[in-house]
Amino acid sequence: MRSAQMSLRICAFLAVSLLFGSRWFSYIGLAPIFISDVLFAAAIISWLFSRRKNPKIIESRAVASLTPLFALLLSWSLVRGVFSLSDGYQILDILRDLVPFLYISIALLVSSQIKFQSLAFRSKLNFWIYRGLALHLIWCLVVVASGNVSGIRVGPFLDAGLFSFRADIDTALVVVLFVLSLKRWIDGSRGPLLMLTLGGCLVVVTFSPARSSLIALLLCLVWVLSVMKNNSSSGSQKKGGVSRSTLVSLGLALGTVVLVFTTAGSRLLGGLGFSTNNSDLVSSALGTTNARELVWTQVLTWVNNSTANIFFGAGFGINFLDVTQTLQFLEGTTYKGVRSPHNFLITIIARLGWPAAILFAISILIIIFRFRKASNLDDLNFASMTIVLAFIPISLFGVILEAPFGAIPFYFCVGILLGDSTKTNKTMLQARTQTDFVTG
Repeated sequence: MRSAQMSLRICAFLAVSLLFGSRWFSYIGLAPIFISDVLFAAAIISWLFSRRKNPKIIESRAVASLTPLFALLLSWSLVRGVFSLSDGYQILDILRDLVPFLYISIALLVSSQIKFQSLAFRSKLNFWIYRGLALHLIWCLVVVASGNVSGIRVGPFLDAGLFSFRADIDTALVVVLFVLSLKRWIDGSRGPLLMLTLGGCLVVVTFSPARSSLIALLLCLVWVLSVMKNNSSSGSQKKGGVSRSTLVSLGLALGTVVLVFTTAGSRLLGGLGFSTNNSDLVSSALGTTNARELVWTQVLTWVNNSTANIFFGAGFGINFLDVTQTLQFLEGTTYKGVRSPHNFLITIIARLGWPAAILFAISILIIIFRFRKASNLDDLNFASMTIVLAFIPISLFGVILEAPFGAIPFYFCVGILLGDSTKTNKTMLQARTQTDFVTG
């Protein structure tokens, strides 16, 4: 059992570290071996060893109804990877394309262990998730103040600049912190540090050009308001002096202001065809949007022209962007060796086929549906759900779930939610004494 605990703790440390350092932390090491790969492998080996050494643990585990779906997706990825070896592609290319799908195993690992953890463990894990995000905000604010988004070059053991800012993932993490802080504010917290945190988050969001992160903010705000509405029967009309109507007005006003006046808002509106005061941003946004839509269309057309690709995908090792002649629309002077269409669902379709993509999408939607009510949300589940929701938009417009700095925290949180999604754990949820999210 101690090995099983160790695997969960390694995953927790890795996920929290990536919430703090995001992209640059994942690149600590010497290519092609980085710290995220080493810790991921250590966690999986420890978990597999514990399952083999302690078979009683396997028998006692309550398997969430969704866990087999993720296990099926992982298994199919492994089988497809084996068959890709016979296609003549380089092993390193196959591994590079396969590894993002291996991160699904983190969800299985966490879901098998988190349900047996004490309230103290869950509370401590939630504490470190929030602290990791808060520390992430601090260095992001330094980046905003200095304008140095490339970070600091510190030597051969860090392939990316220390504190380098990647707009999509780093802004999304700030969005998560904003929502978690907003929850605390709704619950009655009024400390100056909390107010500074909320203000700092808005500064970074205003600075960032990432449209997908702005969508993540709006999506999370809508979800919070939805949770409030669904919990209105069990919650009071006011909590900490905040009325529901006031919070709704605040959320809508915030969304409108951010949408209209930020760089990301101008680019989002420009990408949708609306004119703004900044014609350069509109042109850039339209160019990016048109390029990605062209790539997605041609990749899907290529997949749909082959029955084998429709059901089984093209596998790993093949650069389908090169095959479909769309690589030129994503590469430039900055990015080389691109192998993703900047949409994770399109990646799944191209590599594993339509059934796998549908399976993944349905699984995530079911998780969202199950945790849409506050009665199923303790503090840790609320944080996990917020991270999952915030990462969905950026994964549909970037390469977040193809990279360890996005995939590992995402599947870690999916695992936490999977562990609490079964009927057998309903009584555990009701028995927890942690403060649930109660509307004001």
